Amino acid sequence: MSPALPDGAPWPADGALDPRLVEEDAGRPLSLYVHVPFCRVRCGYCDFNTYTAQFGAGADLDTYAGSVLAEASLATRVLDGAGIGPRPASTVFFGGGTPTMLAPGELARALDGLRERIGIAPGAEVTLEANPDTVSARALAGLADAGFTRVSFGMQSAVPRVLATLDRTHAPERVPEAVAWAREAGLDVSVDLIYGCPGETLDDWRASLLAATRMRPDHISAYALVVEEGTRMGAQVARGELPAPDPDDEAAKYEEADAVLSAAGYRWYEISNFALVGPDEAGALDRGALAPTALARASRHNLAYWRDWDWWGLGPGAHSHIGALRWWNVKHPAAYASRLARGLSPAHSGEALDAPTRDLERVMLAVRTGGGVALADLEEKNVAAVRAGAVNLRRHCENLTKVFAQRVLVAVNRFAADAEAEIAAVRESVADLGIDVVLTDHFGRGGEGALDFADAVVKSLAKPSIAKSAYSLADSLEDKARAVVTRVYRGADVVFEPAAARELRRLEESGWGELPVCMAKTQYSFSTDPKALGAPEGFTVPIREVRLSAGAGFVVLISGSIMTMPGLPKRPSACDIDVVDGVIEGMH
Repeated sequence: MSPALPDGAPWPADGALDPRLVEEDAGRPLSLYVHVPFCRVRCGYCDFNTYTAQFGAGADLDTYAGSVLAEASLATRVLDGAGIGPRPASTVFFGGGTPTMLAPGELARALDGLRERIGIAPGAEVTLEANPDTVSARALAGLADAGFTRVSFGMQSAVPRVLATLDRTHAPERVPEAVAWAREAGLDVSVDLIYGCPGETLDDWRASLLAATRMRPDHISAYALVVEEGTRMGAQVARGELPAPDPDDEAAKYEEADAVLSAAGYRWYEISNFALVGPDEAGALDRGALAPTALARASRHNLAYWRDWDWWGLGPGAHSHIGALRWWNVKHPAAYASRLARGLSPAHSGEALDAPTRDLERVMLAVRTGGGVALADLEEKNVAAVRAGAVNLRRHCENLTKVFAQRVLVAVNRFAADAEAEIAAVRESVADLGIDVVLTDHFGRGGEGALDFADAVVKSLAKPSIAKSAYSLADSLEDKARAVVTRVYRGADVVFEPAAARELRRLEESGWGELPVCMAKTQYSFSTDPKALGAPEGFTVPIREVRLSAGAGFVVLISGSIMTMPGLPKRPSACDIDVVDGVIEGMH
């Protein structure tokens, strides 16, 4: 198991989401993932966030459901506060770990609680992961009565020797027995296989595939083994006790899976996933009238990930994704339960994704599937994202017009895929400020494409204007800094650390107090938090260092770990550089 969470910005203690980034107009369905971190035995290849121990109230088998439901209540408040609730979940997935380590009554309690707090849509797919040796016919029947519709069994292999290498505890004959019980309970069934295990032959893999198809599950997943650092198998491979998986061997086994499963009536719809084709679906697939991702037995929950829909992950280490926001919970069950017991969000950190990143991820997810991505979809418009980003543009325009009394033009560098609705969203963001938005097409047409904007600049320059400042030079250095923070950044105040405050007083006493100030902080946000995108307000700007740049004629106020360049003279050398008769002059 990886010991570290991904890098990200600290998440609010109350879990609040920025309403400007949740993309409430997108209309995406909501999915729920519930992580159950407990296992009877930890498999040697597993690097998931799982534990064979229990950790007390809220973090043990008898009380864990209560912690999950506490997070569900928090999720309801957070989504409502962001303006996007209520949205009943279209899919729910209990994964792990081994969810069936929880008693059937606790699983039913958790599902009922999710239904009461967040809502579950009629006809929703509700999946439960299970090890074959942790279920019974009675338990599965009870879970079906509770509202579970689908069970996914970790079969992995039909070969005892391979199961032993993987540290799996069930016997091969247990899997068809568990599948039969699930069918009797009315549950859809999926089985998971792993190929590429050290010592597994092609015949072994074929035997596992055939054993899986004989059970006729609705769905089969076939995953290539990845040996992860920090796992028992990773250590065995590092010591030379086991051979590392062979990419050529895994490629051959993937092709074998496609051949065997296709012959048995299954259709590939995602890199590792195959759905059983219904009698009325085969012809539609052949005619191209039905995409593989539309197969009735495809996992709707997994498709929600690959379609970049919204989901909330509940449980330690679980990840969530709403709109342009992505975050993840603390990993340890005790820390998870403790935070919720204190009324805090279990979220550890997260990130706000920009539009290019979202677009790239959307394409990379789509090409995993049998549906692929249509060229027209690559030009899908995201007006909500443009509006979310335009609040930053508006803030800059407000500063230039209202604080500094400057004329402003907005240039939109147009690309072929830009939609009129997206351009309109930019225009709307500054329309009430009386600012013209001019299209430029120099990317596609070169200099000719920028002529309209050049004409607009010339006309604007003909209008008189007198520049203003955010403060008076007669103000103290501290008041100048406060004016920048409150009037330009829209923060609440500026706070000087003791050493910075002393240097500020020294400069004032030495006669430098009438110099302007230069704020040195992150360029990614109006605040000092590079992850605080858009147009944040009400924050405090801490100043850790004060420097005098006498040659340039200003006092530098440094916030955070920003890197600064040496001060320039009042007249930079670049002003004296010119080309005369084809010769560059003024270079030193």
